[in-house]
Formats: sequence, C-alpha cells, structure tokens
Amino acid sequence: IYRAAAKSIEQTEPLTGKKVRVPITAIGGARGLGAKVGEMARMVCDNVKEVVVEHSGHFVPEERPDAIVREIMSSGGRKFNPAAHAKKNAQARLRFE
Repeated sequence: IYRAAAKSIEQTEPLTGKKVRVPITAIGGARGLGAKVGEMARMVCDNVKEVVVEHSGHFVPEERPDAIVREIMSSGGRKFNPAAHAKKNAQARLRFE
C-alpha cells in the first residue's frame, strides 16, 4: 500500500463534498492508470479534461515529455512543433556554454 495513503485520503475526502471549480487536466499513461486518473479527478473536481497518453506507463512526464508539452501548449491555444522546440533548445544551450 502507498505509504501516504491515509494522509492522502484525509486531505482529499473533504473535497468530495465541495469540489474544486477550476478546470484541471488529468493525464494518465495507457500502460499505467490511464483513464482512471480522470475518474479519480472527477471525485474532487467538476471540470476535468481527461488525457490518456499512449506508449506510457505510470511516469508520463519522464516517459513521454512530448505529450506533456503538447498538452500544456494546446491548453494555451498553441501548437507544439517538436522540431522547432529542439532547435530553440539547442540555440539556448549554445548561449550558456
């Protein structure tokens, strides 16, 4: 059992009666919890956008950072271009070397 499960339940339970109102994005890896992340988020929030990331397990940011960046960018109305992102990062690294 997860070592902080009791504390987590204690912190989360009050939210089931008075749900969070701000929109949230619940991201789960298809090989991990997947859509269950969104289901759990709906227990404490009314406005949930559920995202299931293919080819990822439990550690989505580490396994599929491109999917996380794409989701963040799209939430702000922008599109993620991996090639342009890589070029920009390479240029930034050159400035600091």
